[in-house]
Parts: sequence; structure tokens; C-alpha cells
Amino acid sequence: MNKPSNRLFDVHAHLGDYWDDVELGDRGQVAALRAAQKTGRIAISIVSACESLLSATRLPGDTEKTMRQRLLAGNEKLLRMCIQEPSLYMLAVLDPQRPDSFEQCRKLLNHPRVLGVKLHPTRHYYRIADHIQGICDFLKAAPKRVLLMHGINDGWSDPEPVIHIASQYPEISFILAHLGRTNPSMLTVDLIRQYHAPNVYVDTSAMRDSGVLQKAVSIMGSDKILFGTDFPFYLPKDILPLILNSGIRPDQQTQILAANAQQLFNLK
Repeated sequence: MNKPSNRLFDVHAHLGDYWDDVELGDRGQVAALRAAQKTGRIAISIVSACESLLSATRLPGDTEKTMRQRLLAGNEKLLRMCIQEPSLYMLAVLDPQRPDSFEQCRKLLNHPRVLGVKLHPTRHYYRIADHIQGICDFLKAAPKRVLLMHGINDGWSDPEPVIHIASQYPEISFILAHLGRTNPSMLTVDLIRQYHAPNVYVDTSAMRDSGVLQKAVSIMGSDKILFGTDFPFYLPKDILPLILNSGIRPDQQTQILAANAQQLFNLK
């Protein structure tokens, strides 16, 4: 059997100065991500902006205006970073409650360093069921049609409405994050099987249990699972051993760690 790939592709990372009112300091910066890439053999990281994800979260000293400004400003700042760093691509954070967010993402999706959109209903306080059709209609006409969503069934980010609608939009690739972090742990995978959704993927960001990965591979196949870390909250050293020691075959590991992302995002 072949060994797993030596060039890995992390589809779920973040950069930023804060998460809630906690200052991330150096660990949320490009230099820390670069170090994590080196130790984890990661060739490409696909990042989103913490600043944009916190545009509905009040931080110390915030006004309503400064809080709302973070959504667009964070995406623009992150794009400038990605342009300077060959190993970084990004997902533009979209808040479907805001027309200016759709307008910004429409423009950003034309940039070669922007590979799709990121949704975080829990952070932006909307029910994905109320907005997923409008988001899909928007992406259907966009130059890039990849959507990654925080996928935990907490009342905001429930995976079922996304999986249910996916078959109506075969041109869009849907990635539901945080494999195993739903309740029950296999909810997302079981729903993908139930709805026969070939254009829905899961990622391993913040994964805690290699047994969940084994079950997911047996149910949906290794070609629909993507390696993600959730940097800087989780590091490659937290996620990689769960994949490498999961008992799945080396060729399946290679699909998860590299080949699937390369194909989905057309990365070299």
C-alpha cells in the first residue's frame, strides 16, 4: 500500500486577533499558522477571518457600528494576507442577513485566492433553514460554488436543511464542518446517507474521536471527507493522529488529507 500524502491540505483554519473577548495574540497570526503548516506537512491552508465571524459579537469597547464593520473589513484584510502568502487561500465569510455581505462576496469570489464562502449561523444569529435557499440561489450564479458551514445542531447551524436542499443544487459543493461534534455524533453522516447527497462533504476540524472517522468512511466513503484542523483552536498535531491511527487504509487517508481538497478546490 502507498503511504499517505506528504503534502496535506487543511480546508478549515482561521486567522485573527480575537475570539470573543479573548485575545489570541501570536497564535492567531500568519507566523503561527506557517509554523503549524511546517510541523504538520500542510501545503495549503484555507482560512476564514475571525474578525468577520465576530461581526455580531460585542467585544470590549464596541459600538454597533464597529461591530458591524468587522464583517466586510475582516474579509478584505484576510484577502490581503492571502495575496502575500502562497500557502493561503480563503473562504469569504457571508452573513445572509446583510445585502452588503452578498455584494462583497459576489466581488470576492472572482479573486483567485477566494475559493468559496463560509457560513456561521451560530455566530451571526440566524437559522440556516430560513436562509439556505437564498444562499444557494446566490452561489448558483457565482464563479465559485463551494459553501462551508459550521455544522453543529444547535438550533442555528442544523445540518439537515443544508443536506435536504443539496440535491436541488448539484453545481454547489457543501462542506459541513466538525465531524462527530453533533448530537448524536453521526447525525450529519447519517443524514447524508438518508438524503443521498453526493455533493455534501464533511471535514475533520475539531474532531475528537477516530472512531467517528472510521464510521464515516464506512457509511459515506473516504472521498467525501476533508482534512480540517480548526486552527488556531486545534492544531495539526491534535487532528492528524486521529486520522493516521484510525485504522482506515493509507489510500483513504491520502484522499482525506490531500486528494479530495485538491480535486474539490482545483488546487495543485
